[in-house]
Amino acid sequence: MTGDIVQLRDFTFPSGLDWSLATITCRVPDLAARLGVEVEFWEEDGLGTARGFALGPSASPLLVSEQLHSLEIHPLYATVITIDGGEAAAMGHAALLDRALAMLGLERDMVTWVPDDLAGWALRAAKLLAAGQARRAKAGLSEGQP
Repeated sequence: MTGDIVQLRDFTFPSGLDWSLATITCRVPDLAARLGVEVEFWEEDGLGTARGFALGPSASPLLVSEQLHSLEIHPLYATVITIDGGEAAAMGHAALLDRALAMLGLERDMVTWVPDDLAGWALRAAKLLAAGQARRAKAGLSEGQP
């Protein structure tokens, strides 16, 4: 990893929206060992135990995670790369995927899934962000509040 990319702990996505970028064939523990980062475990409501790690500069985080139950059901699609929804709305999928793969030291042949409708992918993120901002404004909440 380069000097400006570090493991992030207790982070939140700046826009408040996490957005799936792709799935990869590399398992979280193997990738973490190769990158020299620690695997963290947490519980996701309704989904059970997950494991993963977050990297980045904090303004542009990248989460690599697996739902442990998914490893048994769909192992090729279990490892998910998640990015900030604000970046999804502002940048193209290809540029974000290239950046993520570079941060992780992976090649495109490790990618097992990307969204079918890439134009709609960014548009849906933008619409969800706008709806969230409108709800926060109506409730009198600032940008960083849920």
